[in-house]
Amino acid sequence: MAAGLQSKRSPSGSHLKKRVPPHKSAMPGAIKQHALDALSSRKTDGRGLRVAIVHAKWNAEVVNSLVAAAKTELLRAGVAAQDVVVADVSGAYELPYAASRLIASQKLDAVICVGTLIKGDTMHFEYICEAVSQGIMRVQLDTGVPVLFGVLTVLNEQQAKDRAGLSDKGHNHGTEWAQTAVEMARLREATLKGGCPMRPHEHLPYHSLSNCPFFTISTWLHIATLGALGFVAASVAKKLA
Repeated sequence: MAAGLQSKRSPSGSHLKKRVPPHKSAMPGAIKQHALDALSSRKTDGRGLRVAIVHAKWNAEVVNSLVAAAKTELLRAGVAAQDVVVADVSGAYELPYAASRLIASQKLDAVICVGTLIKGDTMHFEYICEAVSQGIMRVQLDTGVPVLFGVLTVLNEQQAKDRAGLSDKGHNHGTEWAQTAVEMARLREATLKGGCPMRPHEHLPYHSLSNCPFFTISTWLHIATLGALGFVAASVAKKLA
């Protein structure tokens, strides 16, 4: 049954479906934890890289914890302390502009934008989330420098604390953002040199259209899976209409 739906029998015996709030149909805990463990165990080499962390001042407790974890991971990966640039802005809405100006003013291999947006009673949350996510994407596509979306978009303060490592069951996502920043910086570095940081034996046979074959067997499997899930979701939506 599609995520977000629950089924129960009516008195006549037929099945009735009701919509479940998104926050109650999230990824099962064990599966999510396995994914987080896999991400956290990545081996990254940040030696010689220069990475900026730009963060919002709002929700300081959560944001400071995320920034600390990201900085710790960058140092662990080998990024020199003087090559970890930390800057702050008023709120999440200012993150894309700050990232753009940092990239324009100095040599950076990656930028991590960190903030926390908590849903309130108005549409402000939705507008800011969309603007920030699109702004960050635009900056990295326009500049060619990886810019990480390290902005928590949550429904309440507890969800934010869980994702910043501030609760017993929580996990600090700052660690993964730092690891991904290093990986993307290395990808950029390799492609600028005309190569690709992938092992040849992982690739399908390919023609000379590119020196960097991004489509591996795993990629095709992911595409097929997403296509199947999309078909199921469309079918469910059609039945519910």
